[in-house]
Amino acid sequence: MSIDCVANGPFSLSESPVWDGDTGTLYWCDIPACKVHALVPASGAQQEWTFPGPTGSMGLCRSGRLVVATGLQVVIFDPRTGDTTPIATLDAAPGSRANDGKVGPDGAFWVGTMQEDADYDRPLGALFRVGADGSVERRLDGLRTTNGLAWSADGMTMYHTDSKSQWIERWDFDPASGSMKNRTRIAEPTEAQGRPDGGATDIDGNYWSAGVSAGVLNRWSPQGELLGKWLDGVDYANPASSVRLTEIMETATTYGGGEVGCGGGSHVFCRFPTPRERREALDALLAETREAEAA
Repeated sequence: MSIDCVANGPFSLSESPVWDGDTGTLYWCDIPACKVHALVPASGAQQEWTFPGPTGSMGLCRSGRLVVATGLQVVIFDPRTGDTTPIATLDAAPGSRANDGKVGPDGAFWVGTMQEDADYDRPLGALFRVGADGSVERRLDGLRTTNGLAWSADGMTMYHTDSKSQWIERWDFDPASGSMKNRTRIAEPTEAQGRPDGGATDIDGNYWSAGVSAGVLNRWSPQGELLGKWLDGVDYANPASSVRLTEIMETATTYGGGEVGCGGGSHVFCRFPTPRERREALDALLAETREAEAA
């Protein structure tokens, strides 16, 4: 696995990388800056656009447009013209904003909400399914910080995490209807292991999770076995394959289906570490080291 830094910023809190294979463009959000960024790695060309609210996530449409979650609004945005078309509003608790979201194999945009006010620790978040026609279905309640959406390459398995509650769950998924069943909690990572944040799957069916509190990239099996842990360039499951982790990338499958669905192929999964993440990672590692020394 080779790793290259593609964008140095500065960025406030970069999330939701999306790769457009047709145009060779990498998109990502800067949540508190209310921006969507675009980079063409082959030429180095960059663009950015500002939205009216915190911009938590996005997905790629077949038309080349983007479906973007900003505040509690879901809009269709055309990066070629700058045109924005609202399609849905998320019926979430007061003080909420959209967080992690992705286009699923059913062609819908799946997006969760979280609190940003004094009720941040209360389970007031939800997971929504937004259809290409603007229809909104509330699929899960009782969440704190919904995150880590990803689907297996065959579209039959969905992964989802709650960063604040610190769990990773797996669902059986129907890519034709978007139905989900057989909820299974496969892991509850500790702060030292890495609180689960963004995620993606690989072609072997494993789930890659950015362990934000420990500054690591964890690779979990569908059954919840920790298969690999990358930290400061070291794969602790296989030290011989160590790499430098400035940015984290892994291929994942993209999907078709409807206007919101994106084309086939692969995209890049990136995590852009922030100063807060690096500080939290250092604190967790120091605590883990002290515990080991005291044992």
